[in-house]
Amino acid sequence: MEAETTTEKPKRTVSPELKAKMKAGRERAAKVRRTNKAAAVLTDAVERRLIEDKSSGPPEFLGITKNDCPVDCTAESCVITGVGFCGHPCKGALQPVYMSNRDTVERYNRARKHLAHVELDKRP
Repeated sequence: MEAETTTEKPKRTVSPELKAKMKAGRERAAKVRRTNKAAAVLTDAVERRLIEDKSSGPPEFLGITKNDCPVDCTAESCVITGVGFCGHPCKGALQPVYMSNRDTVERYNRARKHLAHVELDKRP
């Protein structure tokens, strides 16, 4: 005799109680997802506002970072030195000839302090 093989899977029946529990669970999960999404949007907005408030330094140093010069710097004129030589605190600083100019040294020190404050604000 040959063994009979069936290719049909037995149907699983789901009780109405289980269906109700599953529906309630899906609704709770959807509610949590909506809450988390709203909280994430709110958190992002608050973080952006804090970053904007903290990064608002002197307008002359707008855009300065450890690696980049301020927005107003060009190849012909540096915001810090006022001439074509870069005086960025992290890129080589001031040459001795510019150390005698009090205004240049004050701008350099303000830029250096601003970068230090920005680095402190980034830390958690």
